[in-house]
Amino acid sequence: MRVTLEETLRRNGLMVIDGSMSTALERLGANLNSRLWTAKALAETPDLVKQVHLDYFRAGADCGITCSYQATIPGLTENGYTRDEAK
Repeated sequence: MRVTLEETLRRNGLMVIDGSMSTALERLGANLNSRLWTAKALAETPDLVKQVHLDYFRAGADCGITCSYQATIPGLTENGYTRDEAK
């Protein structure tokens, strides 16, 4: 169920954001040894990314942040992806 930021703050007075993506991914066995860092997991082990998000929500997080800031077209193509794959 999706809840807006405004609803969460009105109900709770604060918002709990999830924690580190990289540490949690590595604990689940993801190999982040890449300039893409956590974006590598989005491409290669999306199931682990989903698991990390679920774990944080089950622990009480109200919202999750992405691990996609390294997932740019230039960054992906510089790391072996074709332009079409990067898109």
